[in-house]
Amino acid sequence: MIPVCPYKNPITDEGCQFTPEPDPALRGEWATIYCEFHRPLGLGDFRGPPKREWSEDMVDGFNNKIFNFINEKIQDGERIDLSGVEFPGYISFNSIDFRHAKSLNIIGGNFFGDIDFSNVYFGCDVDFQKSYFREYSNFRGAQFLGNACFDSVNFLGGVDFSKGNKATIFHKTATFFSTNFYGERVSANFSDSVFLETVTFRAQFHNVSSFIRITVKSDADFCECVFAKDSFFCESEFNACADFSRINIYGTLDLNSARFYGSAEFLSIDCCGLMNFENVIFFNKVDFYNTKMIRGTNFKNTTFFGIPLFSIEKIHETIDFGVAIFKYVGADATLAYTRLRHLMAERRYHPQEAMFFALEKRCERKKYRWYQFNFWISALYDWTSAYGSSMGRPVIWFILLFVLFMGIYGLLITSNEAAVGVFHGDFLDFLANLAGFTVEQITRPFAIWSGKYQPLMEAARVALENDGFLIRVVSSFQSVVSLLLLFSLGVAVRWRFRRA
Repeated sequence: MIPVCPYKNPITDEGCQFTPEPDPALRGEWATIYCEFHRPLGLGDFRGPPKREWSEDMVDGFNNKIFNFINEKIQDGERIDLSGVEFPGYISFNSIDFRHAKSLNIIGGNFFGDIDFSNVYFGCDVDFQKSYFREYSNFRGAQFLGNACFDSVNFLGGVDFSKGNKATIFHKTATFFSTNFYGERVSANFSDSVFLETVTFRAQFHNVSSFIRITVKSDADFCECVFAKDSFFCESEFNACADFSRINIYGTLDLNSARFYGSAEFLSIDCCGLMNFENVIFFNKVDFYNTKMIRGTNFKNTTFFGIPLFSIEKIHETIDFGVAIFKYVGADATLAYTRLRHLMAERRYHPQEAMFFALEKRCERKKYRWYQFNFWISALYDWTSAYGSSMGRPVIWFILLFVLFMGIYGLLITSNEAAVGVFHGDFLDFLANLAGFTVEQITRPFAIWSGKYQPLMEAARVALENDGFLIRVVSSFQSVVSLLLLFSLGVAVRWRFRRA
């Protein structure tokens, strides 16, 4: 009686692909004799010692049988099924051309040594479900032209999908449901990888993980991932929706200089570590609803081009939004900025309160038509002082308008022959006197309409006596504008230096 392998595929329940189906009449030891490929690593029998004790020559012989099996299936145009195979040691698939393979299934595989798929082209769907990689796994520079499934895989020795001869590219969907990434230093390295379609991680990263400079052209789903230690997404690019909802952070989640071109969701995050958003740019809506932000969360130079949504009751009091840049001023963001302004007011962070007040008013202005009076009042207040939050704007406008009014007064006075005749001195003396007259209209507003008003500049006095109505109108306008600018400056100073 010839023993038949009792292996069953854990997903499809199919029998051994290397031998016929077992005879139900088999009993005892004959019913548990696995084929050479499915024999457990620690199981020895009359054929020899356990696989884990094999010599290098025995491992090489086993690998050559695997390669022959693969090449036969590729030539015959059949599915390559290595499910359940127990690999006894190091194996490299670099010499295999998977470009024309129909599919590659290694469901429930067990790799006892290092495995090398670096720079391999997979021209088919690849399925590694429920496999165990007990040592280092090398996928650097691999090209996945079909769907790639790594669901319920355990990478016990760390895995590397970083750039090899070329960047690792997933041309279709890639899934990592219930995947565990271990490793002594780095549990998973996806640096410089490219995902052209949807990628899904519902995984646990038990050590440092690196996603530096990854590019995701479609949706990226990291929901419910567990980052036990530091995780790096620096300089990464997400072109569609990026979902980090309900992740658990125990180290640092570093997104420094990342770019989010689609919506970004960081909902209900359980954060025991830190989140770094320094230099991140959100080009679309970003939602932090119900996410707890602890001390040290960094928004330095973070730029928001979309609506920023926060749960204000979960924001630690040390988090500084004053170093962030908020560009979005659509009418639909009014409430978001109002809530942040109230939070800053409660905590007496007055400069940030002023910043969110200005953003809130800019959003409200979007509700008005350009020809409405409220629109122009709001716009002028914004342009001249950023709604009282800028000290620089009113100062700049004050200086520019002061020079402008000096020029207007100069033209009006020099156009009066009688006024020109009484002035004696050079051009610099004229400018000095003209500056003094301009200052008088600020320090003595509207006094020019009084019959007792005597300007220090003799030429200006003569010009006022000889048809000076236009000068008086200009002076009144200057007084109004200058006082409003000085008032705006005072408001800004008060915002900035109110006692906290």
